[in-house]
Amino acid sequence: MGKNKSKQIKTSLKASVAKTAKFKSKPKPVNSQLKQINIKNKQKIEKTDKQLVNLQDKIRQTPISNKQRNSQSKLKVKFFKNESENEYVKHQQKSEETLEELNQMQLS
Repeated sequence: MGKNKSKQIKTSLKASVAKTAKFKSKPKPVNSQLKQINIKNKQKIEKTDKQLVNLQDKIRQTPISNKQRNSQSKLKVKFFKNESENEYVKHQQKSEETLEELNQMQLS
């Protein structure tokens, strides 16, 4: 039971190491980083919106090729077989209205 009762000399290095290990770490700034992330996300969204608007403009400006015209006329014929002309006209008007609404939309 009386083992190692001799006095041991503690070195100053051990004491200083033990004291430094007990310090708490400083809190890190989270809010500023989140704000920066939000700003970057908004910039990316604006950039992609601009690219989509440019693509829409390019698509509207490109002329329709003969192959596309022929395929569209074939689609009309197939549609007429299934439904009446009035329904086809209504469908066309609805699609034009939705296109106009999309054109007027401003993404923010």
